[in-house]
Amino acid sequence: MKYRTLVFLVFFIALVAVPFHRYRTSILNASPLIMTTLTSEKDRLHKVADLMLEIYEELAKMRYIQPAGIQHGPHNITHLESAYDELDLDPSVKYLYSILPYIDTIAAGQDSFTQIGEFADFRDIEQAEQGRDPFYGDPSEPNFEDEDGPYIKPWVTPLTSLGNHGSVLLYDTRRHVIWIIDQESWDTTDPALEGYPTKEPTSLNQNSFEHIPYRAAESVLRDILGWYRSLHWIPGGGEGTGLEWDIYTLPLEKLYRENGWPHSFDGDSFEVAQMRSYCVHRIMDDEDENVEGEDLALLELKCLQRELGYARNEVDYLKTQIQTEDALEDLEVLKKRLSVSEQRVSVYQRAVGAAEAEAT
Repeated sequence: MKYRTLVFLVFFIALVAVPFHRYRTSILNASPLIMTTLTSEKDRLHKVADLMLEIYEELAKMRYIQPAGIQHGPHNITHLESAYDELDLDPSVKYLYSILPYIDTIAAGQDSFTQIGEFADFRDIEQAEQGRDPFYGDPSEPNFEDEDGPYIKPWVTPLTSLGNHGSVLLYDTRRHVIWIIDQESWDTTDPALEGYPTKEPTSLNQNSFEHIPYRAAESVLRDILGWYRSLHWIPGGGEGTGLEWDIYTLPLEKLYRENGWPHSFDGDSFEVAQMRSYCVHRIMDDEDENVEGEDLALLELKCLQRELGYARNEVDYLKTQIQTEDALEDLEVLKKRLSVSEQRVSVYQRAVGAAEAEAT
């Protein structure tokens, strides 16, 4: 009797174990991108992605980018895995690329941060490839220990791209730390590390940045969010952001505060004040002598009306292009540009209305 029971138990265990083994094997083989990243590590990566999203949402709240330009994760990037493998990306970096929020710069209407380069989208394989050399050092030797070797380890990735010089956010997924490094000074530009001594390089690799000060990733990203909220950092100042977002041209901090930033912010009123300030600057810059009073009000109104006309012409042009465009990809780009241009028309219409009300 005992022998029969033992045989039955062995048979039952074998019956259950075989399909379970097959099930376990299928799970492990199903998604190497996800399964090779430990849960605790994934939690840290998600925290980075969440904070990047908060930063982007803050920029939208500040009326710097259009909310439609924020593309939330996760993203299906299975078609990029072989290309990522060719770049020798660590599984943690691949996973991060699948969950990061990205900015569609056309739909957002802007392409750059303040202080920390331009928006990056690592679903674009060219940007992912440039992420292996974010400072355009063009290493000529193959090994990390070489004098002119590569300097971005497989588990390190930029979170922003360089743009026209400036700084880049670099994230180490293993140590969960972030550097803010300036290309030209090859030193930190993290405001929290101002005055903090930079160590002497110890690596033979002249491209190494390991000696440059860094901080815990979450602390850096939370501080960036705080710097925007406190207006220590103001959006704009990039190569393509225009005079409307030039802190050396317009009193943007003053305009934000006058319109209730951050707790009772009236974004519509801020945009009107911004465009009116822009026109006043243009007038003062063009005139040989300072103008004021009724003359300034009249010139400001004319400037706003002129800018409104330009914006409407852009909308009309894009609508015409959309009617004749056959390529789906180009059509989507045109529609995004149209949405941004229509928003610009709306802002100038409100600005003209405000200027007209004051002139009467």
